[in-house]
Amino acid sequence: MSQFPDGSATLAAPTTTTTGRATSDATRGARAEMCNELLVDAIELMLQAKYAHWNVAGPHFAALHPLFDKVFAGALEHVDGLAERVVQLGGCARGTLQAVARASKAIGDLGCDAASWREHVRALSIALSSLSARAVLGVERAEELGDPVTADLMTQIARSTDEHRWLVEAHLREEA
Repeated sequence: MSQFPDGSATLAAPTTTTTGRATSDATRGARAEMCNELLVDAIELMLQAKYAHWNVAGPHFAALHPLFDKVFAGALEHVDGLAERVVQLGGCARGTLQAVARASKAIGDLGCDAASWREHVRALSIALSSLSARAVLGVERAEELGDPVTADLMTQIARSTDEHRWLVEAHLREEA
């Protein structure tokens, strides 16, 4: 039990809770942590996609502006699915700005002045590739831990990010 500055009591948030589902307590924490790690990557992708959506300019604006919003929407679905899975496993979804900033493996700030449409496309391609690769590793890890539900979630994320990467990278192909 902790207290607010005025002295009133609050309940401390538990690090894990019971779920009512038959699942191994020995691996629940590891599975929740794996999802939390991917949650950070998905939040970063989501924010980077929206940043690109807002700031893209140039001859490919009409095609890229809605595509970047589609990547954002996909990342938002991943964020929600991962956060919910963490809680289903009895953990606490660490999706606050502070938690994400601490855990970030940030690709870097493009900056508004320097970012061309190509730089936005390349940055999103890298972020999508990174999330997909980590999701594939998550599939393998979840399978090792005997968790087909988390493995399925990770497979869905890998599939979706691979499709979005393909759509984004198509804009980097040179015209014949």
